[in-house]
Amino acid sequence: MSNPTPALADFIEAHGFQLPRVISKVVPTHAAPDRLVIGNLVQRGEITVISAAPKAGKSSFMRHAVCAMQRGWDEPWGEDIGSIIKGTALILSEEPESIWDEWREVMSIADHVSILSRQDVRGGKWPDICWYLAALAEAYKFDLVVVDTFSHFAQMDDENSATEMTAALIASRDITEAGAALWLIHHLRKAKGAGGAQARGSTALYANCETPIEMRRYNAKDKGGPRHRSFRTYSRHGYVPERFILELDDGQYRRVGKVSETATLRRQQIIVALLPDAAPGLEWAEIRAAWPTTEPKPSQRSVQRALKAAEDAGLIDSDGRTPGDKIRRRYWLSQSASYMGSPSADIVPEKTAVRAPRTMKERENSKSRQTDIVTQSHLRTMSAPVGAVGGSRIPNGQDGLAAMTAAMRGAA
Repeated sequence: MSNPTPALADFIEAHGFQLPRVISKVVPTHAAPDRLVIGNLVQRGEITVISAAPKAGKSSFMRHAVCAMQRGWDEPWGEDIGSIIKGTALILSEEPESIWDEWREVMSIADHVSILSRQDVRGGKWPDICWYLAALAEAYKFDLVVVDTFSHFAQMDDENSATEMTAALIASRDITEAGAALWLIHHLRKAKGAGGAQARGSTALYANCETPIEMRRYNAKDKGGPRHRSFRTYSRHGYVPERFILELDDGQYRRVGKVSETATLRRQQIIVALLPDAAPGLEWAEIRAAWPTTEPKPSQRSVQRALKAAEDAGLIDSDGRTPGDKIRRRYWLSQSASYMGSPSADIVPEKTAVRAPRTMKERENSKSRQTDIVTQSHLRTMSAPVGAVGGSRIPNGQDGLAAMTAAMRGAA
């Protein structure tokens, strides 16, 4: 680009503006690994907002990630997310210092983490708080600044106002311009909205940050504490994965897999728990009708996909009819299956269990009735360890499915 005219040069100098750059001179962020802080989810000079329901684990996830910054962690959740750097973090928390003292002992949080409680900025307006955090980040070279929670400290009169939300996030840019990564922790709205608009307040939140993330319990009915959490990102960067699942295992969050893969595995495990151990077996509709109330009920297509995957893996057998046959295909456990133990009522509650129709009349009636009392011998407890989701005895994840398959084949 040629030199500006004298008048344009004087204007640029007076206002501190910059000349435009040709696109080939733009710095690609994916080629700058020094920008990454919590993988590519939280990057230096950018705003990440993670939103979740109350007590869903958003602050817990933050604490574990920040704790890992003491030594750094090489690709803990996969190459597509990247590494957690060794660095320092400043956390502005609404929780009192006494709570953080407890977490320090429980999680062995080191002095690479500095804490500001709400009492430390009491009475401060959000723009002043942002200026203060920016000054601290610049003076003490903090790599990461966390605000937990955004709404508590921003103190907007109306979160649904695009003007107020935009102003609050513009003020937050003081922190990113100081060279730190900014991680805002926020809440999901009560009423479910359209995709990309689940965070509470105005959608200007999504327009004014680089990486909005929605975090949920993988199984919404599982109110019992930690285990699987699903993440949905809406990043401006194409290299940030859109969906992934983490599991809190032995004090660390670990990558479980893609949402679709994990769901299919889980459905296979439930199907194996529901099926009888011999013909005539159950149809897909009967299996779906008996689905445990503690698990999300899948669609017809999802059940049939899981049945095909389980049959291909040798876990179950069928009568060989194609889905288009007038009499639908029926499924039962593979002949090599042998699960020892007493019947497990926590896999399939008695009131929703089904048994295989034994006569033609029963088969006809089952099309309209679908539910019946199960013969207890049709259920067998898994010999694998108790799973982490919903307190079920069904083993979870790829390891659980592998153990289940091995147990069946070993009994052959």
